[in-house]
Amino acid sequence: TAVTNCTLFFNDSTAYSNTTLNQTGDNSFIVTKTDGEYLWRVECVDEANNTNSSEERVLIIDTIPPTDVALLSPANNTFTNNNTPTLAWSQTIEPHFKNYTVIVSDNETFPYANMTYGTFDIASTVYYVITAWMDGTWYWKIIAYDLAGNSADPFFIYTIDSTSPTEFSL
Repeated sequence: TAVTNCTLFFNDSTAYSNTTLNQTGDNSFIVTKTDGEYLWRVECVDEANNTNSSEERVLIIDTIPPTDVALLSPANNTFTNNNTPTLAWSQTIEPHFKNYTVIVSDNETFPYANMTYGTFDIASTVYYVITAWMDGTWYWKIIAYDLAGNSADPFFIYTIDSTSPTEFSL
């Protein structure tokens, strides 16, 4: 017999009911929920009052980006002759953390990356630059991503001048 009603349950409470059903195709619910983790299932009833339920599934809504990391070293606006800095930052706070990516550019708006350094888990908050950066001003940022694709990406400035002074006479 034809399905007469489907009800969407969130955390075992009735959330939405739909009696205007497409008997031959897909049906959908439009829901508005706040950030959080929800258990959901659908239960449908036919004309003979028989019921059938879907398996329970998990829905995670996450619209909040990870917290910005704090720079530990080198200090922002460093002027140095060190072409292989050790980049260190504080751990982000994010329950659904995915990874960190370190990006370095010679342009402060980051329209491109001159260098990209891997992906790191939440406890990996240090990167040792092995291939020397050229002299100049570099902008670098640590992007913290969560599983929903939200990100936080403060950037920092690092200027290198490893050229010795020109000869002079006394």
